[in-house]
Amino acid sequence: MRDRLSREKPRPDLNWPGIFVSDIMPEGFESYATILHRFDANYDEIDNPLSPSEHAILRIGDCEPLRSFIIQRRTASSSPRIRWKELAALFDVPYVPEISLMWFRRRMDSWCVSRLLNLFTDAWPAGEECEEVCTILSKFTGREDCFFRLPSYYEYTHANQPMFYRGRLPEVTTFLRARPKRTVFEYWWPSDQRWCFCCETDIGATVVGGPKDLISALLASSQLECIEVQPTTRVDNRVPIPDPPSLTKT
Repeated sequence: MRDRLSREKPRPDLNWPGIFVSDIMPEGFESYATILHRFDANYDEIDNPLSPSEHAILRIGDCEPLRSFIIQRRTASSSPRIRWKELAALFDVPYVPEISLMWFRRRMDSWCVSRLLNLFTDAWPAGEECEEVCTILSKFTGREDCFFRLPSYYEYTHANQPMFYRGRLPEVTTFLRARPKRTVFEYWWPSDQRWCFCCETDIGATVVGGPKDLISALLASSQLECIEVQPTTRVDNRVPIPDPPSLTKT
């Protein structure tokens, strides 16, 4: 089943074209969207900062303006959540379908991004976002069972456990809570294959294909941060930051 749902690219090289939505998702759906995995502010560095000498030894760059942004957010909001759209504005990168976590790291020392932000990759979806995803997908599934597949690396780390599961969407949240912390289903799909859900932890986003009404419901959700994409949208971490549009004389 995975072979039908995913076509893997060769190992990246200088001429590597990248990974596109169509490489991880069937192309026959009406619409597609990426769900950007949640960022939360991490206050550990704010409360227990490294000393200047430690910064020098570790060769850590300047964490501004992200550090000031995190401090201000902590004062202004009780929620640690930070939207990708906010970070795009902070780091002066376009908020477009190809947006990548690496764009932020190219604008700032990677240590600062990793230390000041928690990105939910290894255990997404979780909590209220998992419930929101299941609620929306259920509206386009009815009483059908769905199929779920764990990522390939589980074949090596959990050799004695099944890779495929079958069940109902309302059961997903409870099931994942009972599993090891980093358990995630890579692919979800219903019996009639009306939609497909692919959680790509490497890119910090989930790709969903399905009917237009389903994608519209995901895009309208206040719990999720989604961007509409096309089968031709590139979704890997090596996608370059687009150049700003050039000004033309009129």
